[in-house]
Amino acid sequence: MNEMCSRECGRAMQMPVAGLCRACYMRDHRAKQPNARKPAVPTTTPCTYKHAHGKIRRYRGKAKEQECAWPGCDRQANEWSYTPGSQYEQEGLIDTYGRTGNKLQTYVKWSPWPYDYEPLCHAHHLIKDGKSKGAA
Repeated sequence: MNEMCSRECGRAMQMPVAGLCRACYMRDHRAKQPNARKPAVPTTTPCTYKHAHGKIRRYRGKAKEQECAWPGCDRQANEWSYTPGSQYEQEGLIDTYGRTGNKLQTYVKWSPWPYDYEPLCHAHHLIKDGKSKGAA
């Protein structure tokens, strides 16, 4: 029987010296050696939607590495959710693709400041954006 990661993430241990799976081991490694390319403070100059999401990952990591920030939710987050009203807010049309692969243009708001986002699970991200049946 395979031993499991000591972090109880549910994955098999792959790094026996550390007692961790590869994902947990790499997460620890990245935390100890932050990306040398990123400046000490993120910039707030206007940027594209795609670039803004890259900055979030660079400064805050992947949303999947965090718990959902929705009050009372104990699920793992899997998406970064923009909190509207930032002083750096930008808006515009971006290309998205529907379920059948057809190209769509979607109106979105975003911010170049990585701390204007919170990690949410998919269900709570939909509720926050008003796109689910449970939305108020």
